[in-house]
Amino acid sequence: MKGGYGLHWIYSTQKRERDRSAREKRLEEAEMALADVSGRLNVRNLKTREQIERRVEKILKEHDVAAFYDVAVEEARESSVKQAGRGRPGRGTRYVKRVKTVYSLSWRRNREALLRENNVDGVFPLLCTDRSMGAKEALLAYKYQPRLEKRFEQLKSVHLAAPTLFKKIARVEAMMLLFFMALIIQSVIEREVRRSMKTKRVEAIAVYPEHRLAYHPTTARIFDRFHDMSVYRVMRGDELEMEYRDELTPVHREVLDLLGMTEQDYWGSVVPQQRN
Repeated sequence: MKGGYGLHWIYSTQKRERDRSAREKRLEEAEMALADVSGRLNVRNLKTREQIERRVEKILKEHDVAAFYDVAVEEARESSVKQAGRGRPGRGTRYVKRVKTVYSLSWRRNREALLRENNVDGVFPLLCTDRSMGAKEALLAYKYQPRLEKRFEQLKSVHLAAPTLFKKIARVEAMMLLFFMALIIQSVIEREVRRSMKTKRVEAIAVYPEHRLAYHPTTARIFDRFHDMSVYRVMRGDELEMEYRDELTPVHREVLDLLGMTEQDYWGSVVPQQRN
């Protein structure tokens, strides 16, 4: 228990393979970067031990593999003799001996660290706020998460939610409440349509453009079928004189039937206009 809630440790063979594959990819990328650095030592910004060590540290940190490598920066001294002055060498020519420090880079994988990491591949914790749920129930609830995240992704793709410039946080919260209610209504419509399709053994409905079939219709596609439907009312004062409605197609009627609605439910009743 952690903080009064249940902490479950879950082991997944699929996650184990993903963990190992991802780590191996990071290791290979890090080794390629180290090899590139090794080929450019002793020039420009890689002339000193400090410069080389900083570059190596940056590479290992970027690829998150610092714990898996033993890296060594080795140095050797190369000596050379050069004529002190200009001109053709002769008996009196003086020579100067110069000694230069040359660095090389080597690395090897830390097998013990990799073995320890392999032992925890595929293991992840689940903190459950419902104390009555066991590990299996918590895992099943966790697996539902992608569907929940898909709903929130629709805030931008379907509902076109965008940053607001309200100065008061209460206004932002009110706006998000409306979006949240829209998500709930959207999910309820989809659930009712798909449940009715299953009950009535309707395999698909033609809610896509060009009457293409949808086997799992979404609220957005359903609303698209109704977006150009209109009702026209001629009012005299508060009295309705005439009303004209666009004719519903068989697809419209089928969708309404799946939702358990009548045509009158869809069109609604006349609401008299209020005059000041």
